[in-house]
Amino acid sequence: MQLYSIYAIFPNITICSFALMAKKHLVEPKAIELLADNVRKYRIKANMSQTVLADIVGVTYSQIARIELAEINTSVSMIYLIAKALEIAPGKLLE
Repeated sequence: MQLYSIYAIFPNITICSFALMAKKHLVEPKAIELLADNVRKYRIKANMSQTVLADIVGVTYSQIARIELAEINTSVSMIYLIAKALEIAPGKLLE
């Protein structure tokens, strides 16, 4: 398998503009806010504190708080673990 330089693939692009393009396509603020609202909604519905949810998931409560405040773009694995802890389907967090 031959590896190519980013410049060989995209000769007219700078690393800075490539990074901006990648970031632009990887972040969807509406999805992050939707996830935040739903994590909070289902956590409260389950009568669970951020600390309890964090303990079940295996992260700090500040990580859960940052997800609920839409401060971070969390991973699919984290969405799955949160949904499992809340006893809901992972898709519910993005509906």
